[in-house]
Amino acid sequence: MIFLSYSREDRHWATRVTTDLHTQGLRVARDPILVQGDPFWRRRVRWTLEHSQLMVVLWSSHAVRSPWVDQEIRYFKRRKHFVLIDQTPIPQGEEVESRCDQHSGDPMPMWASHHSVGKMTADIHRLCEQENLQEPRFSQFDENQEFRRGDCESNVEDVNRHRQDYFAAEEARLERFCRDLGERGVRIARIEDRVLWLDDGSRLIRLPGEFGRGCESTIAVYLAATPVTNEQYRRFLISTGYLSPPTWQHVEFRTPDAPVVGVTWFEAKAYAAWAGGDLPTYLEWKTAATEGDPKVEYATWNGQLEEGTAHFGVQFAEGAPVSNLAYPANRLGYYGMCGNTWDWCSNSDGPHRIICGGGYMDSSRFCRVKAVYRNAPIDRDCSVGFRIKIPIG
Repeated sequence: MIFLSYSREDRHWATRVTTDLHTQGLRVARDPILVQGDPFWRRRVRWTLEHSQLMVVLWSSHAVRSPWVDQEIRYFKRRKHFVLIDQTPIPQGEEVESRCDQHSGDPMPMWASHHSVGKMTADIHRLCEQENLQEPRFSQFDENQEFRRGDCESNVEDVNRHRQDYFAAEEARLERFCRDLGERGVRIARIEDRVLWLDDGSRLIRLPGEFGRGCESTIAVYLAATPVTNEQYRRFLISTGYLSPPTWQHVEFRTPDAPVVGVTWFEAKAYAAWAGGDLPTYLEWKTAATEGDPKVEYATWNGQLEEGTAHFGVQFAEGAPVSNLAYPANRLGYYGMCGNTWDWCSNSDGPHRIICGGGYMDSSRFCRVKAVYRNAPIDRDCSVGFRIKIPIG
């Protein structure tokens, strides 16, 4: 069986490749098509990867920026074949070993354009014959039928329509929630450049520079020293009637002082409004991560990423976020800005929302301050949480 790895921006390529390979009698598995992101999609993908004999990676400028594609590539230890759909170089190294021509020893990239899908899939078919791939019995897929459906695009239009409806419903729900909430008074205790928000126990630190004290305003921006924890989120649920995240179905994701994950952007926004604040912009988050120093690559206490400075590189589909205080804060006193969990930000990127900071399953290059990614605001992920900001005069 072939596993097809690709970025969401390249879905149209994945659809064409999958259809062509099916017509040639090859079985292709890929990520399931979902109305709302499943925080544990990696567990099902891992099962499929373990039953696949070849990974075909649709490699592009989008794929190289995708932490999810990177996680799949690093986990899969069998043969990988990179299909180049633009000029992005094939990654090097043992973890992403590419298929090599037995005669020349050079990589065998297969170039694709709008007119070459047939040639590309024919080359993949030839490669499968060389590798002597064996088809699995259908019974092996009984517990993972979404992967038998996931390579069929017949329901994509329905799923997209349901996603749009869900997005609209969540947007309207957030508007109603904020309207009913009204003006939220912020109950704080202030100690120099830090404050304690009394309703949920958040400790916030004033951002330096223009955010800390504006030239024409006395309003300063305070950012939470830690992502919102499971215990803090529980208080929010009791107060508002929102439902608990699906990650809480697993005990390892219910640690009280670990970041809450599996929360949509809309739910994170609702919590921030309930707290009397908002989600930070990426520029605000970046200022807290680097203290405004562009030379800072990792938001750790010493600017380095190594054992003891952050929680990262955990095996695909394993582990969970650890306590916010398990690793030292960065120079400004902010915890968990490198690894452990990504943070939702308020910025939009088309219909998506920005996330930054990297998660516990990510490699070092996705834990860099500049490694910004994006998620659909209705999607949930077991490595994406959030922290709040509060403007205080």
